[in-house]
Amino acid sequence: MALMQIYPTNVEELPEDSRRLSWTYLHGQLETDAGFDIYNIGNSVWDFTKNDDGAFLEENIPQGIYECEYKGKLCLLYFWYSSRRQHGLVVYKDDLRSNEYALKCYNNKESCI
Repeated sequence: MALMQIYPTNVEELPEDSRRLSWTYLHGQLETDAGFDIYNIGNSVWDFTKNDDGAFLEENIPQGIYECEYKGKLCLLYFWYSSRRQHGLVVYKDDLRSNEYALKCYNNKESCI
């Protein structure tokens, strides 16, 4: 199966199949390289249905650590739920400092940017 693709939302045209994974952000060197922290994700098999509070349904997008890519470079999406909302960070897989931070946020179920 092909990896999910990351598309910063500051580009002029986003692929039609891409969707915003709200309350999740690009972080670290990836954010610097993309020039923006908000992104869409493409090539996803997830159902992006939301509940009445605007959060994704956990049964449709389970929390976890997912491989994805940005311009051919391997990334990790740390995705979790806390309180009534989803959170997440996407970092380059080889960016050790950003992965440590993202893993800390993921494990503690904190809201992090």
